[in-house]
Amino acid sequence: MGDLIQLGSLLDLKHLPDTAMTNRYYRRINTPEKTEGTQKANDIMLANLRKLSDAGVIIATGTDAGNIGTLHASSYLTDTLIPVSPVALAQQQLNAYNLRDIDAFLEPYADDVEIYNYPDNLLYKGQAEMKLDYSVLFQSAPDLHCELAGRTVEGNIVTDQEIVRFGNRKIEANVIYHTGNGKIQKVYFKQ
Repeated sequence: MGDLIQLGSLLDLKHLPDTAMTNRYYRRINTPEKTEGTQKANDIMLANLRKLSDAGVIIATGTDAGNIGTLHASSYLTDTLIPVSPVALAQQQLNAYNLRDIDAFLEPYADDVEIYNYPDNLLYKGQAEMKLDYSVLFQSAPDLHCELAGRTVEGNIVTDQEIVRFGNRKIEANVIYHTGNGKIQKVYFKQ
């Protein structure tokens, strides 16, 4: 696992304005040949790893790191190196939001999470309702992106200043995340 904030900043790359540099980059990495080649290489590596494991070979893990946001030698370890914290929870859900990955998005939330319009208008409660709401949003807005404009932390409360863009729309809001027991317990949207 890499640094969540640095990894989240990588998601901003797809929202850079078109320039000669970004267009050249996108053309190079997004070709069907490149995608197919990467998948083929991954399939071969996994098959070879299975053969070695089945033959009783002891396998050790490691990393060459070097990727932005990837910590040397620790990118494959557990949360003992990057502990669960209010900031980590807020960033984890933001990264998944920008990837439009509903399961990863819901993971940092408590099963009985409460979502409010500030100060006390309960919109819904629980991951099941949240999943319905955000699944529709993720499917209907392929260019959805949330930019973190600022963040303050006070104990177990994280307040993010967010700019959400989709299509020609832009919404600015403060989102307040109340955390506890290693999960986001309550969310308040304040526009």
